[in-house]
Amino acid sequence: MSTRWEIVRRLARKRLAAQGAPNFALRDLDNAPEFILAGIPENTLLTCAESLVALTAQGLTEEQAFERIEEHRSSFVPGGELPRPLTLANYARYRMALEGSMPLLPLTEEYLEEAAQEVISLARAAYRG
Repeated sequence: MSTRWEIVRRLARKRLAAQGAPNFALRDLDNAPEFILAGIPENTLLTCAESLVALTAQGLTEEQAFERIEEHRSSFVPGGELPRPLTLANYARYRMALEGSMPLLPLTEEYLEEAAQEVISLARAAYRG
């Protein structure tokens, strides 16, 4: 099983490579400390996925889980109206914009949807143990 930071790096590497990032940027990503990785979009997406999986496993609906996640995250960075449709990709994009973790190059819809599906699958597998 990959560690959190390996997953974050792998997803970010995929995004950067697709956006034509130079090789030095990819090397920098490979050597980035955890506190830097904590602030990039892929970590936000993974954190939201982990929370969503844990809360739905406790019996909450996805809607209730997103509301609970929003309540918690809003205690650090106030939010607004939840995005509709309320999906992991849409919620993560909304929080990234509020929390300032949007990358310099925009995240494509396709990348964000694919990454959301991947992290939710990984989070479910990890939660099941």
